[in-house]
Amino acid sequence: MTATFPDRGRMNPRPDVRDADRNWNILFLGADISRLQQCVNALAGFRYRGRAIAALQAGSDDEVRRLCGLSDLAAVVIDHPRAPEFIRCLRDEAGNWEASLVLVDGVGEAGAGLAVMPDQNQLILSRKNLVPGKFSAHLENALAIHERNVAIRHISLGAAALTSAGTLEKFAGRSLDLLDRIPEMPPHRLFCVRDNESRLEFVIAGSGRFTGTMAGPLTEFGEDSVKLRIAPDATIARPAAEDHWQLWEIPTTSRESILIYLENISPVPFRIDARLRTLFCNQLTATFGHLGDLEKIKRAHRAAVFAMADLAEFRDTDTGEHVVRVANITDEITWVLREHGCFPGEITDDFVEQLGAASSLHDVGKVAVPDRVLLKPGKLDPDEWELIKNHTLQGAAILARAGRMAQESRYFSMAAEVAENHHEHYDGGGYPRGLRGEDIPLAARIVAVVDVFDALAGKRPYKEAWSNQDAIAYIRERAGSQFDPIVVGAFLTVIERRSEVTLTQWGSAMSVGDPMLDQDHSRLIGLINQLETAQVTGNRNVVAPVLDELLFYAVDHFQREERHMEAMGYPRLEVHRRIHQRFIDTTGKLNWQYQRGLRRHLTEELLEFLSTWLIDHIMKEDQRYQRFRLEAAEADSVQSLYAVQS
Repeated sequence: MTATFPDRGRMNPRPDVRDADRNWNILFLGADISRLQQCVNALAGFRYRGRAIAALQAGSDDEVRRLCGLSDLAAVVIDHPRAPEFIRCLRDEAGNWEASLVLVDGVGEAGAGLAVMPDQNQLILSRKNLVPGKFSAHLENALAIHERNVAIRHISLGAAALTSAGTLEKFAGRSLDLLDRIPEMPPHRLFCVRDNESRLEFVIAGSGRFTGTMAGPLTEFGEDSVKLRIAPDATIARPAAEDHWQLWEIPTTSRESILIYLENISPVPFRIDARLRTLFCNQLTATFGHLGDLEKIKRAHRAAVFAMADLAEFRDTDTGEHVVRVANITDEITWVLREHGCFPGEITDDFVEQLGAASSLHDVGKVAVPDRVLLKPGKLDPDEWELIKNHTLQGAAILARAGRMAQESRYFSMAAEVAENHHEHYDGGGYPRGLRGEDIPLAARIVAVVDVFDALAGKRPYKEAWSNQDAIAYIRERAGSQFDPIVVGAFLTVIERRSEVTLTQWGSAMSVGDPMLDQDHSRLIGLINQLETAQVTGNRNVVAPVLDELLFYAVDHFQREERHMEAMGYPRLEVHRRIHQRFIDTTGKLNWQYQRGLRRHLTEELLEFLSTWLIDHIMKEDQRYQRFRLEAAEADSVQSLYAVQS
């Protein structure tokens, strides 16, 4: 290759670095300097998408190679007999397939070489059009091709970010960010999901003027014109698409469809390249299913963790209730710490998501402690105390081994950290290693507070339950000695917030006269109380498993109750079944919506439905059944007495 522009000073100078990101870099390679110079000079006022031209020149073969390798090279204009050699340098040597080619025809031997080098990113420019007025139009086409190529690369590379999103909210946000790469994309966008079974739409995230939009039903979205465009009423004629807004409906492999709403505030028309739109939509379809599969795996991991915790705690606590309470309060403390900006380097999204479940395994090492020691009602001797203390190391070893086997799950590695260190004291007086202060992992410092509080407030084989007030006072008094004072402060905030929740209390007036059914009702009330508490404290991590448990427990309870009624010949059994089914349907839809991230919060209306339905059901329908049972029992007694007298 020979020098293409011997007189470098005749070209427009390249802008300085400050302008590089807002100018289109165009490389001119030509044998006829005077002809190309006229076109370059005429581009002084040229703008494409508001950006000017930076005209590049090459004075040597090495410089041609260097400039062809620029990552932000938008186009190469070639008017030279050695065009095939320049193209090979650009495409094969530099690997640059995003820069457009503008080739001037009639360049001697170049024609034969170009015939065997097809390139969809090249334009052939007739020599008669190599004049300022006509050349700028061809250059616009070349830049449009370059824009499309760059967009294709970014959309293709976006698959990794979408599949690693983890939650629907993050997936939606990253999808909206990816749209920035498409030319002419308006700034105001909404990511929505339609449930094709219920025909309900949910807004998940927004950008532009919709920035800050929270996940929730479209019916709760505040703008009627947008709601009409996304989900028009069946009785209203849907307005025709206008130049300043569009709705993309993207099918997925699940029961949902993705809806992308685009809008310009002013009625400025925008046109999206159809090929880029198709590529983007296909990318979302391909990656959206992965999100649902990942959610199922995460829920399975969490269920496995709690199952292990239940087994570990079965012998000396209230059959799993302890680990659930520890997980819930741990979650709430972690949320408060993040709210207050504490430990920002440690309290990441993964930390918040995983610590609650991981905390449930804090005492898994107790499986290695003999019953004669674990359940001993009196004081332990020194050897027995050493066996108890060793449960921290035993638990850490068990969980570390599980963590190595389940490499994709952080639950077990974090749980191992908690199991080993949750009996360490902030002042160094704990066990097993006597760690002090922030040498104790943060996860263990949080669980240490929660575990002691719940152990004090609960009944154990070796002690009676303390009152909540006494247990709270114990924690407060030991801030700075046994416990991290910052964590204790967050714990006290959680307790204060919990005191603001009005809970439904089980009472004897709710009894239906059957111990098993009464126990079921008490458990269901407890689950709804947990949802009320989570709503007030803002603890999303609690809601998902509680909704799962509420639904499954309700189904089991309803089946038991219906079997009782059927055996008794209860005449309102079918009415009762329909009432039960309404609760299951409503709770099931709510559970699915929340698990999929279609709702960010439980609304007061839904919580009111759950609590009101249950109380009304117990106090009205179930009490009616109780009266029927009593009347039937009384009738049987009378009949038996009459038979004896006869």
